[in-house]
Amino acid sequence: MANTVIYVSHSGSNTVPYDTWAKAATTLAAAITQSGTTGTDFYVDSTQAETGVSTFTFKGAAATPDRMFSVTTAGSTPPVTADLTAGASFSSSTTTAIQLNGFVYIYGCTFTAGSGSNAATMGLGISAAAFDVTLDTCKLICGGTLTGSRVQIGNTTALIAQRATLINTTMKFSHAGQGIDMFVGTFRWLNTASAIDGTGTLPTTLFLAATSQRGSNIICDSVDLSALTNKALAGAWQTSGCLQFINCGLNSGYTVSTPTGPGACPTDLIISDGTATTYNQARYSYQGTLTPSTSIHNNATDGTTGISWQVITTANATPQSPFECFPIVQWAASGTYTATKIFMTSATGSLKTNDVWVDVEYLGSGYPLGKPATSFGAGSGTATLPQIPQGTTPGSIDTASASWATSGQGTNYDLQVPSFTTSAAGYVRFTVKVGKPSLTIYIDPAVTIA
Repeated sequence: MANTVIYVSHSGSNTVPYDTWAKAATTLAAAITQSGTTGTDFYVDSTQAETGVSTFTFKGAAATPDRMFSVTTAGSTPPVTADLTAGASFSSSTTTAIQLNGFVYIYGCTFTAGSGSNAATMGLGISAAAFDVTLDTCKLICGGTLTGSRVQIGNTTALIAQRATLINTTMKFSHAGQGIDMFVGTFRWLNTASAIDGTGTLPTTLFLAATSQRGSNIICDSVDLSALTNKALAGAWQTSGCLQFINCGLNSGYTVSTPTGPGACPTDLIISDGTATTYNQARYSYQGTLTPSTSIHNNATDGTTGISWQVITTANATPQSPFECFPIVQWAASGTYTATKIFMTSATGSLKTNDVWVDVEYLGSGYPLGKPATSFGAGSGTATLPQIPQGTTPGSIDTASASWATSGQGTNYDLQVPSFTTSAAGYVRFTVKVGKPSLTIYIDPAVTIA
C-alpha cells in the first residue's frame, strides 16, 4: 500500500489534510502532527526555509517508515524522481538543539542547529526510543560557535539498538572542539564527496570519545575526509564495537588516537589514504598498531607495489591480550596442508611461539563449522594450549634460510602454520597475533599454502 502523501510549503493554505500543494502545511511540524503511524511521504517545497525549529519525531514504524523529499513544486503530482531538488532548510534558534527521531528517510534538506556564541546539538535519534534515520544528499550544520554544538548520534542513557545513515551528506562545524559524539547503535556514512565543509571551522577530532559511550559501530565507506588536514579521525576510543574507514579519502596529516582499554574497538583504515593507493590497510588498537610498509616487503603486492605489515606493539600486548592483525584470507582446495608458512622479519631475534603466532580457521569435517588450529606455544612435543604453564618452554619460531626481497630487519622468520586438512574447498583464514610487548615486526601478508 502506498504511503499517505502530505505536502509542505510556505505558500500553502495550511488546510488539513495537506494533500495538495495548494493546501500544503506551512510547517513540517504541522505536517508531522497530521501524519499517521503507517508511513507518510512528506513532499517539501525546495524553497522552504523554516526557522526556530527544534524536535522532529516522525511517526512511521520500522515496517512502515516515513519518507521526506525536498522537491520542486513545478513538477508532477505526486512528485517523481526528476522533481527531486535539494534546498529545503530548517534552522533552530540560537541555543536550541535540532533532533530527528523515528523511522524516516530524508532527501535534500539542510539542518542548522544554533547560531552565534552558543551551543546547540544537531541530534540524530536523541530520544530514548528506537530509531532508524537516513539522510540522503543533506547538510548538517553546527551553527553555534561553542564546543557543545556537536553532531550527536543516539541517546546518552538508553540501551537501544539505534541506527543513523548518511548518504552523500556533508557536515559543517563552527568550532575546533566540535565533532561527532557516538553513543549507541550503528552510524554509517556513505558515498560522500567533500564530506567536511571547508568553509566552516575544521574539528580537531572528528569522532569524539564521549565518556558515556556504549557499544557502537561506526562505518565510513567512500567518504572524502581530506579536508581534515593534520586532524584526528578519532579520539581515545573506549567502547566496544567497530570504527572503520573503508575506501575513504584522507589527508596525509591525519592522526588516530590509541584506544584506552583492551576491549575498546580498534580503528581500522581499509584502503583509505591521502593518495591513490590500494594497499593502505592500517589498524590502531590498545595493544599496538599495524601500518603498511612499501620499503620493507617480500612476496605480498597489490599488483604493482610490494607491501608488508609493520606491527608495533605497545607495552599492553601480552599472550592473553595480543595485538591481532587483519585476517589473511586465501582460497584452498580440499586436502592436507603440512608446510604452510608466513614470512616475517624483525630486528629482535629469538622470538618464541608465544611472542608471535598464527590462528587458522578452515573447513574441516563437520563444516560449515570452522575448525581451528594454532601455532601458539608449539614446540617439540608441546600441545597447543590457550596458555603455557610455567614448566613448559615455548618453542622457537624458525629462522628463514631465504632473504626478504628488500630490507630484512636482522632476523627473518618462517612462521610455521600447523598442519590442517580441509574437507571442502573454501576460504582459510590466517590471523597473526603478536603477544610480545614493545616489539616491531614486519609480516608478509601473503601466505604460502603448501
